[in-house]
Amino acid sequence: MIIRSPASARFASGSISKPPESEEKRVCCGIKEEQFPLPLRCFNRLQFENGQTFESCCSQCRIWTSLPDGSTLKVTCFFECAFYGFGKRISI
Repeated sequence: MIIRSPASARFASGSISKPPESEEKRVCCGIKEEQFPLPLRCFNRLQFENGQTFESCCSQCRIWTSLPDGSTLKVTCFFECAFYGFGKRISI
Protein backbone atom coordinates (compact mmCIF):
# COMPACT_ATOMS: atom_id res chain seq x y z
CA MET A 1 0.00 0.00 0.00
CA ILE A 2 1.47 3.36 -1.03
CA ILE A 3 0.65 6.36 1.16
CA ARG A 4 1.09 9.85 -0.25
CA SER A 5 2.42 12.56 2.03
CA PRO A 6 1.02 16.12 2.04
CA ALA A 7 4.13 17.25 0.13
CA SER A 8 3.23 15.05 -2.84
CA ALA A 9 -0.32 16.44 -2.79
CA ARG A 10 1.11 19.95 -3.16
CA PHE A 11 3.10 18.77 -6.19
CA ALA A 12 -0.06 17.31 -7.73
CA SER A 13 -2.12 20.45 -7.12
CA GLY A 14 0.45 22.62 -8.85
CA SER A 15 1.01 24.97 -5.91
CA ILE A 16 4.64 23.83 -5.70
CA SER A 17 6.56 22.69 -8.75
CA LYS A 18 9.00 19.77 -8.74
CA PRO A 19 12.68 20.68 -8.92
CA PRO A 20 14.28 20.63 -12.37
CA GLU A 21 15.55 17.23 -13.54
CA SER A 22 19.22 18.18 -13.05
CA GLU A 23 18.61 19.34 -9.46
CA GLU A 24 16.56 16.22 -8.73
CA LYS A 25 19.46 13.94 -9.70
CA ARG A 26 21.88 16.00 -7.64
CA VAL A 27 19.80 15.96 -4.44
CA CYS A 28 18.24 12.51 -4.22
CA CYS A 29 18.79 8.83 -4.90
CA GLY A 30 16.57 8.51 -8.00
CA ILE A 31 14.47 5.49 -7.02
CA LYS A 32 11.02 4.94 -8.48
CA GLU A 33 7.83 4.83 -6.39
CA GLU A 34 7.32 1.09 -6.93
CA GLN A 35 10.88 0.42 -5.65
CA PHE A 36 10.41 2.43 -2.44
CA PRO A 37 11.70 1.66 0.21
CA LEU A 38 14.88 0.18 -1.23
CA PRO A 39 17.16 -1.77 1.16
CA LEU A 40 20.68 -0.36 1.56
CA ARG A 41 19.67 2.86 -0.20
CA CYS A 42 16.75 4.00 1.98
CA PHE A 43 17.25 1.84 5.07
CA ASN A 44 19.34 -0.82 6.76
CA ARG A 45 17.70 -3.80 8.46
CA LEU A 46 19.09 -4.52 11.93
CA GLN A 47 18.54 -7.83 13.71
CA PHE A 48 18.34 -7.87 17.50
CA GLU A 49 17.48 -10.59 20.01
CA ASN A 50 13.96 -9.22 20.46
CA GLY A 51 13.27 -8.82 16.72
CA GLN A 52 14.25 -6.74 13.73
CA THR A 53 14.26 -3.00 13.31
CA PHE A 54 15.09 -0.54 10.55
CA GLU A 55 17.58 2.32 10.46
CA SER A 56 17.45 5.12 7.89
CA CYS A 57 20.59 5.41 5.75
CA CYS A 58 19.29 8.25 3.53
CA SER A 59 19.04 11.85 4.69
CA GLN A 60 15.63 12.20 2.98
CA CYS A 61 14.03 9.02 4.43
CA ARG A 62 12.23 8.82 7.76
CA ILE A 63 11.11 5.65 9.57
CA TRP A 64 8.50 5.37 12.32
CA THR A 65 7.55 2.21 14.21
CA SER A 66 4.13 1.68 15.78
CA LEU A 67 3.45 -0.04 19.07
CA PRO A 68 2.29 -3.68 18.85
CA ASP A 69 -1.34 -3.69 17.73
CA GLY A 70 -4.26 -6.10 17.50
CA SER A 71 -4.63 -9.65 18.73
CA THR A 72 -1.45 -10.74 16.89
CA LEU A 73 0.58 -7.83 18.33
CA LYS A 74 2.13 -6.99 14.95
CA VAL A 75 4.45 -4.03 14.70
CA THR A 76 4.08 -1.69 11.72
CA CYS A 77 6.91 0.38 10.25
CA PHE A 78 6.16 3.52 8.27
CA PHE A 79 8.68 4.65 5.65
CA GLU A 80 8.52 8.15 4.15
CA CYS A 81 10.71 9.90 1.58
CA ALA A 82 10.69 13.64 2.26
CA PHE A 83 12.05 14.50 -1.19
CA TYR A 84 9.61 12.57 -3.40
CA GLY A 85 6.70 12.29 -0.95
CA PHE A 86 6.62 8.49 -1.16
CA GLY A 87 5.27 6.58 1.82
CA LYS A 88 4.78 2.93 2.63
CA ARG A 89 3.52 0.91 5.59
CA ILE A 90 5.04 -2.54 6.29
CA SER A 91 3.94 -4.96 9.02
CA ILE A 92 6.72 -6.99 10.58
